[in-house]
Amino acid sequence: MIQPSRFPLFFAAALIFAAPWSTAQTVAPAAPPLTPEETHKIAVEAYTFAYPLVLVEMTRRATTLGGAPQALNRFRHEPAFPDDRFRQVVRPNADTLYSAAWFDLSKEPVLLHVPDTKGRYYLMQIMDAWSETIASPGKRTTGTGAAWFAVVGPGWKGKLPEHVQRIDCPTNTAWLIGRTQTNGPADYDFVHSIQQAYKLAPLSSYPEGLPPKTLYTLPARAIRRAGLSTAPAATLYILKNPGCLRYGPSGQSPCMTNAATSPLMGFAASPLAIMTR
Repeated sequence: MIQPSRFPLFFAAALIFAAPWSTAQTVAPAAPPLTPEETHKIAVEAYTFAYPLVLVEMTRRATTLGGAPQALNRFRHEPAFPDDRFRQVVRPNADTLYSAAWFDLSKEPVLLHVPDTKGRYYLMQIMDAWSETIASPGKRTTGTGAAWFAVVGPGWKGKLPEHVQRIDCPTNTAWLIGRTQTNGPADYDFVHSIQQAYKLAPLSSYPEGLPPKTLYTLPARAIRRAGLSTAPAATLYILKNPGCLRYGPSGQSPCMTNAATSPLMGFAASPLAIMTR
Protein backbone atom coordinates (compact mmCIF):
# COMPACT_ATOMS: atom_id res chain seq x y z
CA MET A 1 0.00 0.00 0.00
CA ILE A 2 1.36 3.43 -0.93
CA GLN A 3 1.85 5.76 1.99
CA PRO A 4 0.07 9.14 1.65
CA SER A 5 3.28 11.05 2.37
CA ARG A 6 5.05 9.35 -0.48
CA PHE A 7 2.27 9.72 -3.09
CA PRO A 8 3.56 12.99 -4.65
CA LEU A 9 7.03 11.45 -5.16
CA PHE A 10 5.57 8.25 -6.64
CA PHE A 11 3.30 10.22 -8.94
CA ALA A 12 6.20 12.36 -10.20
CA ALA A 13 8.31 9.27 -10.90
CA ALA A 14 5.45 7.64 -12.80
CA LEU A 15 5.14 10.69 -15.01
CA ILE A 16 8.87 10.71 -15.74
CA PHE A 17 8.98 7.04 -16.80
CA ALA A 18 5.77 7.28 -18.77
CA ALA A 19 6.84 10.34 -20.75
CA PRO A 20 9.01 8.52 -23.35
CA TRP A 21 6.28 5.90 -23.90
CA SER A 22 3.64 8.58 -24.37
CA THR A 23 5.83 10.46 -26.80
CA ALA A 24 6.49 7.30 -28.84
CA GLN A 25 2.77 6.65 -29.12
CA THR A 26 1.99 10.14 -30.35
CA VAL A 27 0.24 10.01 -33.71
CA ALA A 28 2.15 11.86 -36.38
CA PRO A 29 0.32 14.76 -37.93
CA ALA A 30 -1.59 13.87 -41.07
CA ALA A 31 0.15 14.62 -44.34
CA PRO A 32 -1.34 17.48 -46.29
CA PRO A 33 -3.73 16.38 -49.03
CA LEU A 34 -2.30 15.89 -52.50
CA THR A 35 -2.80 18.60 -55.01
CA PRO A 36 -4.50 17.72 -58.32
CA GLU A 37 -1.13 18.02 -60.04
CA GLU A 38 0.54 15.61 -57.60
CA THR A 39 -2.33 13.14 -57.90
CA HIS A 40 -2.08 13.20 -61.69
CA LYS A 41 1.68 12.66 -61.59
CA ILE A 42 1.38 9.64 -59.27
CA ALA A 43 -1.37 8.14 -61.41
CA VAL A 44 0.72 8.52 -64.57
CA GLU A 45 3.72 6.90 -62.89
CA ALA A 46 1.59 3.98 -61.63
CA TYR A 47 0.02 3.45 -65.06
CA THR A 48 3.39 3.58 -66.80
CA PHE A 49 4.89 1.15 -64.29
CA ALA A 50 2.08 -1.41 -64.44
CA TYR A 51 1.04 -1.22 -68.11
CA PRO A 52 3.57 -3.71 -69.55
CA LEU A 53 2.86 -6.17 -66.72
CA VAL A 54 -0.88 -6.01 -67.36
CA LEU A 55 -0.45 -6.24 -71.13
CA VAL A 56 1.74 -9.34 -70.87
CA GLU A 57 -0.58 -10.93 -68.30
CA MET A 58 -3.66 -10.41 -70.47
CA THR A 59 -1.79 -11.85 -73.46
CA ARG A 60 -0.81 -14.86 -71.38
CA ARG A 61 -4.40 -15.45 -70.29
CA ALA A 62 -5.75 -15.07 -73.81
CA THR A 63 -3.34 -17.64 -75.22
CA THR A 64 -3.34 -20.19 -72.37
CA LEU A 65 -7.04 -20.56 -71.60
CA GLY A 66 -6.75 -18.20 -68.68
CA GLY A 67 -3.43 -19.61 -67.50
CA ALA A 68 -4.48 -23.26 -67.37
CA PRO A 69 -1.59 -25.38 -66.04
CA GLN A 70 -1.94 -27.76 -68.98
CA ALA A 71 -1.15 -24.92 -71.39
CA LEU A 72 2.00 -23.73 -69.60
CA ASN A 73 5.60 -24.87 -70.06
CA ARG A 74 4.86 -26.46 -73.43
CA PHE A 75 5.16 -25.46 -77.05
CA ARG A 76 2.48 -24.46 -79.48
CA HIS A 77 3.79 -24.64 -83.03
CA GLU A 78 2.34 -22.91 -86.05
CA PRO A 79 2.39 -25.30 -89.03
CA ALA A 80 1.98 -22.73 -91.81
CA PHE A 81 2.48 -19.09 -92.69
CA PRO A 82 -0.25 -16.70 -91.52
CA ASP A 83 -2.76 -15.72 -94.18
CA ASP A 84 -4.56 -12.43 -94.82
CA ARG A 85 -7.03 -13.18 -92.01
CA PHE A 86 -4.35 -13.31 -89.33
CA ARG A 87 -4.88 -10.55 -86.71
CA GLN A 88 -2.89 -11.60 -83.65
CA VAL A 89 0.25 -9.71 -84.67
CA VAL A 90 0.35 -6.58 -86.79
CA ARG A 91 3.18 -7.71 -89.06
CA PRO A 92 3.99 -11.41 -88.64
CA ASN A 93 6.96 -12.95 -90.40
CA ALA A 94 6.41 -14.46 -93.82
CA ASP A 95 9.64 -16.47 -93.85
CA THR A 96 9.55 -18.30 -90.49
CA LEU A 97 7.22 -20.65 -88.67
CA TYR A 98 6.47 -19.64 -85.10
CA SER A 99 6.77 -21.71 -81.92
CA ALA A 100 5.48 -20.13 -78.71
CA ALA A 101 5.32 -21.04 -75.02
CA TRP A 102 4.58 -19.50 -71.64
CA PHE A 103 6.69 -20.46 -68.62
CA ASP A 104 5.71 -20.70 -64.97
CA LEU A 105 8.99 -20.47 -63.08
CA SER A 106 7.52 -20.17 -59.59
CA LYS A 107 8.37 -23.76 -58.58
CA GLU A 108 11.45 -24.68 -60.58
CA PRO A 109 13.38 -23.83 -63.75
CA VAL A 110 12.08 -24.90 -67.13
CA LEU A 111 14.52 -26.57 -69.51
CA LEU A 112 14.60 -25.83 -73.22
CA HIS A 113 16.17 -28.29 -75.63
CA VAL A 114 16.96 -27.30 -79.21
CA PRO A 115 18.11 -29.83 -81.81
CA ASP A 116 20.92 -29.57 -84.31
CA THR A 117 19.25 -27.56 -87.06
CA LYS A 118 22.05 -28.34 -89.56
CA GLY A 119 22.83 -24.67 -90.07
CA ARG A 120 19.18 -23.66 -90.38
CA TYR A 121 18.48 -20.21 -88.90
CA TYR A 122 16.29 -20.14 -85.80
CA LEU A 123 15.94 -18.12 -82.64
CA MET A 124 14.19 -18.52 -79.31
CA GLN A 125 13.32 -15.06 -78.02
CA ILE A 126 12.66 -15.26 -74.27
CA MET A 127 10.98 -12.33 -72.51
CA ASP A 128 10.15 -11.57 -68.89
CA ALA A 129 6.84 -10.27 -67.54
CA TRP A 130 7.84 -6.76 -68.63
CA SER A 131 8.21 -8.00 -72.24
CA GLU A 132 11.93 -7.28 -72.02
CA THR A 133 14.05 -9.78 -73.97
CA ILE A 134 16.33 -11.56 -71.50
CA ALA A 135 17.91 -14.02 -73.93
CA SER A 136 17.68 -15.13 -77.53
CA PRO A 137 19.33 -18.50 -78.13
CA GLY A 138 19.70 -19.27 -81.81
CA LYS A 139 22.04 -19.33 -84.77
CA ARG A 140 23.35 -15.80 -84.25
CA THR A 141 24.06 -16.11 -80.52
CA THR A 142 24.58 -19.78 -79.65
CA GLY A 143 24.95 -21.55 -82.98
CA THR A 144 22.84 -24.29 -84.52
CA GLY A 145 24.08 -27.34 -82.63
CA ALA A 146 21.94 -29.27 -80.17
CA ALA A 147 21.84 -27.59 -76.77
CA TRP A 148 20.04 -27.38 -73.42
CA PHE A 149 19.07 -24.14 -71.71
CA ALA A 150 17.45 -23.52 -68.32
CA VAL A 151 15.17 -20.55 -67.76
CA VAL A 152 15.49 -19.80 -64.03
CA GLY A 153 13.11 -17.66 -62.01
CA PRO A 154 14.06 -15.19 -59.27
CA GLY A 155 15.34 -16.59 -55.99
CA TRP A 156 15.99 -20.14 -57.17
CA LYS A 157 19.10 -21.58 -55.46
CA GLY A 158 19.38 -25.09 -56.87
CA LYS A 159 21.98 -26.70 -59.10
CA LEU A 160 21.55 -27.24 -62.82
CA PRO A 161 22.72 -30.32 -64.71
CA GLU A 162 26.06 -30.18 -66.43
CA HIS A 163 26.08 -28.70 -69.93
CA VAL A 164 22.81 -26.80 -69.33
CA GLN A 165 23.20 -23.09 -70.01
CA ARG A 166 21.50 -20.89 -67.43
CA ILE A 167 19.18 -18.01 -68.38
CA ASP A 168 18.08 -15.90 -65.41
CA CYS A 169 14.63 -14.34 -65.56
CA PRO A 170 13.73 -11.55 -63.09
CA THR A 171 10.06 -12.65 -63.03
CA ASN A 172 8.27 -15.97 -62.55
CA THR A 173 6.44 -15.45 -65.82
CA ALA A 174 8.40 -15.82 -69.04
CA TRP A 175 7.27 -15.79 -72.66
CA LEU A 176 9.08 -17.60 -75.48
CA ILE A 177 8.51 -16.77 -79.13
CA GLY A 178 10.56 -19.00 -81.41
CA ARG A 179 11.08 -18.56 -85.14
CA THR A 180 12.46 -21.12 -87.57
CA GLN A 181 13.57 -20.19 -91.09
CA THR A 182 11.10 -21.52 -93.66
CA ASN A 183 11.82 -21.27 -97.38
CA GLY A 184 8.26 -21.38 -98.62
CA PRO A 185 5.45 -23.94 -98.19
CA ALA A 186 7.57 -26.64 -99.84
CA ASP A 187 9.86 -26.39 -96.81
CA TYR A 188 7.12 -27.05 -94.25
CA ASP A 189 7.88 -30.73 -93.66
CA PHE A 190 11.53 -30.10 -92.83
CA VAL A 191 10.68 -27.21 -90.51
CA HIS A 192 8.00 -29.32 -88.81
CA SER A 193 10.65 -31.91 -88.00
CA ILE A 194 12.73 -29.18 -86.34
CA GLN A 195 9.71 -27.88 -84.42
CA GLN A 196 8.95 -31.39 -83.21
CA ALA A 197 12.47 -31.61 -81.79
CA TYR A 198 12.12 -28.45 -79.71
CA LYS A 199 11.43 -29.66 -76.16
CA LEU A 200 10.38 -28.08 -72.88
CA ALA A 201 10.52 -29.86 -69.55
CA PRO A 202 10.61 -28.98 -65.85
CA LEU A 203 14.00 -29.42 -64.26
CA SER A 204 12.68 -32.27 -62.09
CA SER A 205 12.08 -34.42 -65.19
CA TYR A 206 15.54 -33.95 -66.74
CA PRO A 207 16.92 -35.66 -68.79
CA GLU A 208 13.89 -37.64 -69.88
CA GLY A 209 11.81 -34.54 -70.55
CA LEU A 210 8.09 -34.64 -71.14
CA PRO A 211 6.60 -38.11 -71.52
CA PRO A 212 5.56 -38.83 -75.12
CA LYS A 213 1.88 -38.95 -76.00
CA THR A 214 0.90 -42.23 -77.60
CA LEU A 215 -1.81 -42.93 -80.12
CA TYR A 216 -4.02 -43.88 -77.18
CA THR A 217 -3.35 -40.88 -74.97
CA LEU A 218 -4.45 -38.22 -77.44
CA PRO A 219 -7.82 -39.85 -78.29
CA ALA A 220 -8.56 -40.33 -74.60
CA ARG A 221 -7.88 -36.69 -73.83
CA ALA A 222 -9.72 -35.52 -76.92
CA ILE A 223 -12.81 -37.47 -75.93
CA ARG A 224 -12.72 -36.30 -72.33
CA ARG A 225 -12.07 -32.63 -73.10
CA ALA A 226 -14.57 -32.32 -75.93
CA GLY A 227 -17.31 -34.46 -74.42
CA LEU A 228 -17.80 -36.30 -77.70
CA SER A 229 -20.88 -38.47 -77.97
CA THR A 230 -19.35 -40.46 -80.85
CA ALA A 231 -16.26 -41.55 -78.98
CA PRO A 232 -15.63 -44.76 -80.95
CA ALA A 233 -15.79 -42.86 -84.26
CA ALA A 234 -13.40 -40.19 -82.97
CA THR A 235 -10.98 -42.78 -81.67
CA LEU A 236 -11.04 -44.77 -84.87
CA TYR A 237 -10.53 -41.62 -86.91
CA ILE A 238 -7.30 -40.76 -85.10
CA LEU A 239 -6.04 -44.34 -85.07
CA LYS A 240 -6.69 -44.65 -88.82
CA ASN A 241 -5.08 -41.24 -89.49
CA PRO A 242 -1.81 -41.25 -87.57
CA GLY A 243 -0.78 -38.20 -89.56
CA CYS A 244 -2.85 -36.27 -87.03
CA LEU A 245 -0.02 -36.86 -84.60
CA ARG A 246 2.98 -36.33 -86.83
CA TYR A 247 3.81 -32.95 -85.30
CA GLY A 248 4.20 -34.50 -81.87
CA PRO A 249 2.54 -33.72 -78.53
CA SER A 250 3.21 -29.98 -78.70
CA GLY A 251 2.63 -29.32 -82.39
CA GLN A 252 -0.50 -28.38 -84.23
CA SER A 253 -2.26 -31.31 -85.87
CA PRO A 254 -2.90 -31.45 -89.62
CA CYS A 255 -6.44 -32.54 -88.66
CA MET A 256 -7.11 -28.89 -87.84
CA THR A 257 -7.16 -28.05 -91.52
CA ASN A 258 -10.44 -29.86 -92.11
CA ALA A 259 -12.11 -30.06 -88.71
CA ALA A 260 -15.57 -29.46 -90.18
CA THR A 261 -15.65 -32.91 -91.79
CA SER A 262 -13.71 -34.69 -89.08
CA PRO A 263 -15.42 -37.08 -86.65
CA LEU A 264 -13.68 -35.01 -83.97
CA MET A 265 -16.57 -32.58 -84.46
CA GLY A 266 -14.42 -29.48 -84.43
CA PHE A 267 -12.41 -30.37 -81.33
CA ALA A 268 -9.04 -30.10 -83.05
CA ALA A 269 -9.85 -26.58 -84.22
CA SER A 270 -10.73 -25.33 -80.74
CA PRO A 271 -8.37 -23.63 -78.27
CA LEU A 272 -8.79 -26.65 -76.00
CA ALA A 273 -6.73 -28.64 -78.47
CA ILE A 274 -3.69 -26.93 -76.98
CA MET A 275 -4.30 -28.80 -73.75
CA THR A 276 -4.33 -32.26 -75.29
CA ARG A 277 -0.90 -32.19 -76.88
